[in-house]
Amino acid sequence: NYHDAYLHLGVLEYFPAVANLNWYVSALAFLGGASGNREKGLEYFAKTYKKGKLFKNEAHFILATMNRFQENDLSKAHFYFSTLADKFPDNNFIRKI
Repeated sequence: NYHDAYLHLGVLEYFPAVANLNWYVSALAFLGGASGNREKGLEYFAKTYKKGKLFKNEAHFILATMNRFQENDLSKAHFYFSTLADKFPDNNFIRKI
């Protein structure tokens, strides 16, 4: 029932998988338990977005930006950004992306 905790797990899974890390940073990430599974990270972000309470908006923004800039899935990015724009109509940053 702690769906908000999956946001942080998503960060630990997603970012080591997609980042170009040098050997030292990769070794530290591995020792810290960050396995680097891209799909699992996106799944964790989606779980927080769908069922979270505290970090729902943060997961929503992460999914929008990751699908736009990292995953290059423009249809998903458009969905997430348009729902964010509907939710926060006065946010100029979201409208311009």
